[in-house]
Amino acid sequence: MKFIAPYIFCFIVGIHTLIGQTSSDGVGIGTVSVASDAILEVESNNKGILVPRVTTTQRNQISAVSEGLIVYDKTVDAFYYYSGSEWLRLITQPELDLKLNLTGGTLTGNLNMSSNKVTNVGNGTNTADAVNKGQLDEKLNLSGGTLTGNLSMNSNKITNLASPTVGTDAARYSNITALDNRKAEEGAVLTDFNNYTDAGIYFAGGSFASNQPNQDDFYTMIVTSNGSIIDQLCITNTSTNGGRGDIWFRRKNGSWGAWTKIK
Repeated sequence: MKFIAPYIFCFIVGIHTLIGQTSSDGVGIGTVSVASDAILEVESNNKGILVPRVTTTQRNQISAVSEGLIVYDKTVDAFYYYSGSEWLRLITQPELDLKLNLTGGTLTGNLNMSSNKVTNVGNGTNTADAVNKGQLDEKLNLSGGTLTGNLSMNSNKITNLASPTVGTDAARYSNITALDNRKAEEGAVLTDFNNYTDAGIYFAGGSFASNQPNQDDFYTMIVTSNGSIIDQLCITNTSTNGGRGDIWFRRKNGSWGAWTKIK
């Protein structure tokens, strides 16, 4: 028995040397020099590491899952790690390309940003390149978000414009068409004087207008409004049916009254 013990000791030491090296710094497999910041270091030129291979059902049945646990899911052929609250899939570049509808780095479908930003955009150089805010500010001569130079639209539109609220706001097309094509210039034709109940001054009339004091004449119309009471005062600009400078008045209080010549 005394002769056998030394051989057993040598065998154990040899196996330990072949398998790895254990030290206070960590355990090495295939190496006797373990990195100081590693608890386990594995080295091989022709072999890899196999982590547990499970199905999706088996993975979901693992109880008391530790944060950082890694398995290979055979059902979907992908690695998963546990974040501490859920299993997360390690996605590959081909899978990422497919998810983003990318083909060779080119987006072939729409990319929904869900109100998030695209950040760290480089300076655009080609016609279809995205530009960053710095380039846009420089192009538009913007200083602190305020346009300090002319902006040429090259016959393009500004769309989705909000309704104006102050005098310097841009107006929408609907704001203009709401005026029913009234024109503040002599010779413009109002289709029907009854339609003009908004306070303002209008230069209008002509043979096609209805409910004017005299057919064919042109007028300077002053409209005032006080709640449900609307007054129209017309000054004759031509003398087709009356004298130039004639003044006509009528009031709407529920319904229009008759025109009355007051001068």
